[in-house]
Parts: sequence; C-alpha cells; structure tokens
Amino acid sequence: MSDNQSPIHVLILKPVKQILDLKKYLRTRKAIRQGEELVDFNDKELDLKGLLSPWPFNIQETVYATLPAFIIIGFMNFLYGKPEITSQLIKGTTERDKIFNDIYESTFNFFDTFTVPVITTLAVFLIAWGSIKKKDTSPEKRKRAMHSYLYYDGAHGIAPQAIIVLCIGLLEWFQLRPSMAREFPEEVTIALVVLFYISSIYLLWLIGRKIPKRLFQKLGYSGKVKHFWTKSQPDDPSWSKYTLAIILGGWPLIAIWIGIIFTISYGFAYAATELKLLLV
Repeated sequence: MSDNQSPIHVLILKPVKQILDLKKYLRTRKAIRQGEELVDFNDKELDLKGLLSPWPFNIQETVYATLPAFIIIGFMNFLYGKPEITSQLIKGTTERDKIFNDIYESTFNFFDTFTVPVITTLAVFLIAWGSIKKKDTSPEKRKRAMHSYLYYDGAHGIAPQAIIVLCIGLLEWFQLRPSMAREFPEEVTIALVVLFYISSIYLLWLIGRKIPKRLFQKLGYSGKVKHFWTKSQPDDPSWSKYTLAIILGGWPLIAIWIGIIFTISYGFAYAATELKLLLV
C-alpha cells in the first residue's frame, strides 16, 4: 500500500472503480452509437483503446440504469420515513413477524429495482439463438451474436430502462404511502404513468426493431424486415425466430428472476431476523 492510499481506497474504492468505470462506459457507449463494431476486437485491443468488453459494459449499464431510482427514492425515504403499508408475507403480530416482514420487503424491493435491466441482459441467450438461422448456427456465431447484443443493449437501452425503473419505483413509493401521496399533485402520478408507457414502448421498439436490424447485419444478414408478400432472399434474417425467442422466452425469464429474488429475500430476511433477535 502506497503512503497516499488509505485502506478505504485499497479495499473499497479501487475494486469498485475496476468494476464501475464511468469514463470507460461512456467512451464505449459513444463508440458503439457512432457505428464502431467493438465485437471485432479482442479484450487486449479493447483495453488498449480504453474500452470495455461486452459483459462488463452491459453489467455497468444495468447498474447505471438503476442509480437514479436508488438516489431519488433513497432521498425520499430519508425525508418521509418508513412506508405506511408493509409486506404481510408472514401473518402475525409478534416482534419477530414485524422484523421479518420489514427486512423481507426492503430486500425484495432492492432486487426488484434491477428487474428491467437484468431481464434485458439475460435475454442475450435467447436472442443469440433467435437471431441465427439454423443452417448458420455455430458456437462462434452464437458468441458473436451474444456479444453484439450486449453492446447494443448497453449503448441504446440505458435511458428507457432508467426511466422505467424510476417510474415503477416512485409509483410503488406512493402506493405504500397513501397519505403522503395525497400531498403531491395528481399530475405527478399521471406524468409517471405516461413516462412509463412511453419508455416501455421505446424499449420494445429498440429490442424488436433497432437492435435486431443492426445485429442481423453484423451476423451477415440484410437486416431488412421481410413481409409475407415479398420474395425470400438468401440473406434474409430470421425475424420470425427472433420474435419467437423474445415472446416465448421473455415470460419465463421474468418468472425465474422473480423466483430468484424471492428466494434470496426470504432467506436473507430469515437469517437477519434471527441475528437481530439474538443480539437484542
């Protein structure tokens, strides 16, 4: 440890900076949005250019997309305190039940914030399958499709994902505090709902049109949308397979993610409750 580096810097700040590097993220995002195909570079070449590889780039996008919601809702919690309505996962009136429900709700809400960004990231496996024709399938091409999607999603999806996460978080915040919600103009709730739907439609357009067109072109297809009345061409992309992957795979992904965060939240709440009662 050098003289000018505190233990906090070495043990906390440095590892966090290695995981979350905003300058690298913005530099990588700019390159992708300008049309540069970073999937053609290996990790060493990307590092020399000061750019991120696909997975770190998309993971950072997931974190940054949730930050506005964490900051704003955290500040509102600080100002207004605990919610009036709490989870009743465990029915009961004992101190143990109250502690468990409070911890469970806080933990579940924390992980639930990541739902939209995480689902769009996990969709990479479905999209890699759906974007390649059966005759062209190979491990190398699937990897190329995955990495391309991670880049495109991370570059184009952060804004709508951040708005969706923030709108959901604020609407849930108002729902759990009905008396406090009445202190805010009704137009605030309406604006949040409108923003949520606009951002959701835009995100669906990104995943359903803009990203796949660029992805198909990267995989050697035309990227054109084929209509049933047009003649098939050898370089036509597999839009039907891509759409099938999104529609059939989306709901199971959401169910799996909700199951994961429920299990984690329940287990953590149980352990934390026992520990808290033990220390009292």
